[in-house]
Amino acid sequence: MDWSPLFEAPWFLQVHTIAALGGFVLGTIQLLAPKGTLPHKVIGVVWIILLSLVAATSWMTIWMFNVIRFSPIHVLSGITTIGLIGGVVHLFQKGENFKKHAGPFRAIFIFGILIAGVFTLMPGRIMYEVVFGG
Repeated sequence: MDWSPLFEAPWFLQVHTIAALGGFVLGTIQLLAPKGTLPHKVIGVVWIILLSLVAATSWMTIWMFNVIRFSPIHVLSGITTIGLIGGVVHLFQKGENFKKHAGPFRAIFIFGILIAGVFTLMPGRIMYEVVFGG
């Protein structure tokens, strides 16, 4: 693995990648660990912050590259943004509505992290260069 393509990329792509990797690790823990515990709540808050950074920096890439580099992977930016809003709204509700926060957050993990992560390994993308070389 050669991390130099990422280190040579604009700062917001570096933040995007680090936040996404952190979101993957913490999201995996969230899915496997007991729910409702203090660690689940703390990790959940950090995960929401990380995925908010992922979504924000994804929108920045679209804006900074004048939509020229817009690709289908950026559709997942919309899913992530809407899912974050929906999940957080459910967190502030009581009863059964509170429990519904898991749905949007699972969708974000699947679409915004796992599927988007696979797309980043396509030729021509920075993470392809990091993992497989130029």
